[in-house]
Amino acid sequence: MEIHLKMGPLRALLIYPEFPDTFWGFKHALKFIRKKAALPPLGLLTLGAMLPKEWSKRLIDINVRKLTEKDLAWADLVFISGMVVQRESARQTIARCKKTGLKVVAGGQLFTSEYEQFEEVDHFVLNEAELTLPPFLADLEQGCPKRIYKASRFSDIGETPVPMWELADLKRYASMNIQVSRSWPCPPYLPSLLSPPSCYSLFRWKRESHEYSSPLVRSITHLVWPVPVVISAAGNGFQQP
Repeated sequence: MEIHLKMGPLRALLIYPEFPDTFWGFKHALKFIRKKAALPPLGLLTLGAMLPKEWSKRLIDINVRKLTEKDLAWADLVFISGMVVQRESARQTIARCKKTGLKVVAGGQLFTSEYEQFEEVDHFVLNEAELTLPPFLADLEQGCPKRIYKASRFSDIGETPVPMWELADLKRYASMNIQVSRSWPCPPYLPSLLSPPSCYSLFRWKRESHEYSSPLVRSITHLVWPVPVVISAAGNGFQQP
């Protein structure tokens, strides 16, 4: 899925909030293997692959390194995503972005389920970004983006692009995760691609075709992945810790 805008290239900063100091954050255990985080933010890496190719993109995983004023000064637009457990860090990050005058676009599990609680966010790209990101970008090009974009149907995982691995410093992570299934509906979790660490679209019981996972796995084999751990996950495998 390639999207090209006439408005000219933008600099998109993709931000993944920090996990609190809980068991599922593995903060203290990771020190023993000299890693910063357990898993890369697969949802935002996938989003990076869906944004226009002519845009400049940077990923800041706050679990790996701090978000600096220099990062914010570089950006034209901020995309933020996360899970419910990352709520507090997301609030702090959004406040910093708004203080510098940046527009904030939010999606993923946290914002799909709680978007009413984030008044500072300029635009919400909710549910599955394969469906809601293109209309947002089209409206952005015309200078009239809406505040909320929702999907009334579900996307085919075969249409999801391979994540933009080059945005992440993969040596900082203890393991790798890939999406192989959309899983099933499980309230209060809503379908949402932008929610890392998996693509996180919860709506199907049955396993999807291997047509997507195969090129995804092939893309990983070309990375010279530094650790021998790859987690093949259904969407529900990475719900709120």
